[in-house]
Amino acid sequence: MLKSPLSSPGSPGMQVQFKVDESFLRQGEKRWFLRYLALHTMHIDIWDSDSLLLIGSTAIELKFMLRQGRSAVQALQEVEVLTTDYVVEDILLASADPGQRTTISPMTVQTIIRGRLHVRTGNIGKY
Repeated sequence: MLKSPLSSPGSPGMQVQFKVDESFLRQGEKRWFLRYLALHTMHIDIWDSDSLLLIGSTAIELKFMLRQGRSAVQALQEVEVLTTDYVVEDILLASADPGQRTTISPMTVQTIIRGRLHVRTGNIGKY
C-alpha cells in the first residue's frame, strides 16, 4: 500500500517517503514488486516554481532499492538533468516556378545538460 508522499518544510532539498505494507500484497505479488524494482527506472521532471517551466528531466534506477537480505540500504547518486532543444535552420531553395522561393526548415535536436541532481535513496525493512 502506498501512502501519500511527505515533504519536509524548512530543510534544503525535498524528502518523499512511500510506505509499502506487505500485508496488502496477494500471494506472488511480492516477487513481482521486487522484479519491478530490479528492472525499472524512476523518471523525474524538474520544474521552475516561479515560471512553471520545465527545467529538465532525469532518471534513477530502482534496483538500488533492493535490500537483498539486509535490514536497510542507501544509495547516493549524482544524475544529470537533461533537456531537449529543437533548433530550426532556415534554408531557402529555389522552387520549380520561376520567381517563387520555397522555405525548407530542417530541425536539429540537441540534448543539453542543465545541471546535476544529488539524490539519496533508501529502503528500510521490518523483515
